[in-house]
Amino acid sequence: MSFFTLQSYGCCWRISEEIFEQAIAELEIFCIERYGSLDLEQSSTAKFEIWVYRRL
Repeated sequence: MSFFTLQSYGCCWRISEEIFEQAIAELEIFCIERYGSLDLEQSSTAKFEIWVYRRL
């Protein structure tokens, strides 16, 4: 949750503050209903690669 509330992801950058705050509130409700707490830490084994290209 902290990464979302800090707007760490690019998907969070382009929406208005009002909509963002509403979405976070809804996400918190979902997480509490689904996991019973906002204090649980969820992890994933997903991996990704970042490739950078440059013209010569």
